[in-house]
Amino acid sequence: MKSCMVFLSLIFAFAASLLLSPLRADGDFDDGQNLSGEYLDPDFVEILPLYLIEEAGASSTLKSQGKNTYGVENLFDMNAATCWVEGVKGYGKGEWVEIGFLYPIHLTAVGFANGYQKSKKVYNENSDIHEMKVTVWYDSESGGGNESFIYIFTKPGYCQEDIYIKYNDLIRLADYLSTCGIRKIRFTILDVYPGEKYDDTCISEIVLYGGLSAGGDSAP
Repeated sequence: MKSCMVFLSLIFAFAASLLLSPLRADGDFDDGQNLSGEYLDPDFVEILPLYLIEEAGASSTLKSQGKNTYGVENLFDMNAATCWVEGVKGYGKGEWVEIGFLYPIHLTAVGFANGYQKSKKVYNENSDIHEMKVTVWYDSESGGGNESFIYIFTKPGYCQEDIYIKYNDLIRLADYLSTCGIRKIRFTILDVYPGEKYDDTCISEIVLYGGLSAGGDSAP
């Protein structure tokens, strides 16, 4: 299957209203804690509003099957029963998801509901990411250029145990690179945890944390 790029405008008024409301994104972070119990800086737990996302794209996407769709818009709908699925033969190594922002962003963390979290059965049947390359591009006023790092998902597994979106990994970006002035971020699949039935690699949800960089409240 040919690799294709699909860019979608993310104008989801309903989803944006959810992200701007006091809905918590993960039960384990209700009091500003991460999975290990550490308390986070208040800025760290601010969910980035969807209106700051200008576009999102993927190198490939699995074709719809009946009423089930697998586009990148599923990554931001706060619904664990939907997901993005890469659309190439095999496990999708080298395929990526990319998010671009309207203005320079101070991006502190990224939460991942890795794999197809619709149910434990569906999760086990499909593949999820084991190793991932994260690349960010900076605004010219922040020096331009880009930085990358490799991230290993160490907590695979089905994790939707209640009505809240939960994720099995939270990436602290400040541990790897500069977090200010980010205009775009890309997540590239390098290796996977194979599914028991399918080789499709899935991500159910991505939750971004942060806000506008200093001086980022006006168009560049």
